[in-house]
Amino acid sequence: MHKRARTALTTTAFGTGGAIFGVLVAALTLGVWAADPTAAFTVPGAWYPILTGAIAGFAGGIIGGLAGGRMGRDSAVSILALCGGFGLMVTFLETINDRILYYYIVDFGVVLLTIGISTMIANRIAAERRR
Repeated sequence: MHKRARTALTTTAFGTGGAIFGVLVAALTLGVWAADPTAAFTVPGAWYPILTGAIAGFAGGIIGGLAGGRMGRDSAVSILALCGGFGLMVTFLETINDRILYYYIVDFGVVLLTIGISTMIANRIAAERRR
């Protein structure tokens, strides 16, 4: 397969995986925040934060997929630790112990978390491909 076609296919796959991850995180965040696991499906208007979570996850997946294949293992681990840890912290602190859920802050955490995870996975795939 041509190198550019493989890059496009990998980027699309990471974007799609990031979008699915963003939907899951947004639905989980709404459920934890509302203390009702079905809040993402029963609250009117809950589709909008879930849609923005999917968009944020898609963007993070594309960025992480592109960057991960071109960096060394140590750099990918650093990105996973920094972006993933900070994104998890932002998402957790916005969800827990807050009266108002600002979903755009949760989406910022989703982008960072998805960048970290996608970078590490893409780096491992690229390392196996080089062997």
